[in-house]
Amino acid sequence: MPRELLKYLEDIRLSCYYIIKHTSKLSKEQYNSDIVIRSFVERQLEIIGEALKQAKTIDNRIGESISGLKDIINFRNRIAHGYFDISNEIVWEIVQNDLLLLEKEVIKLLK
Repeated sequence: MPRELLKYLEDIRLSCYYIIKHTSKLSKEQYNSDIVIRSFVERQLEIIGEALKQAKTIDNRIGESISGLKDIINFRNRIAHGYFDISNEIVWEIVQNDLLLLEKEVIKLLK
């Protein structure tokens, strides 16, 4: 695996880890009321989407191993360019329902 691809995958793994670590003990209400944590999570999701986009340019087969690759990249674009239209509910659902799977898929690729 090319070194640059490994770097992107590691960035994704770390962003997943950081989000999970800093939100695991929060309720949805706590998440909604904390602008700092919301900004942090959105930034990490942006990193994940951009890293996946770059990884895909290096190896187009990565989409075979990452569930919802296109959706993740598209969501990154919404955060970056349509930040005013981002729903806390949607971000919370992603954190609660999708990040663990993404983290597992990326770890599998890194092995």
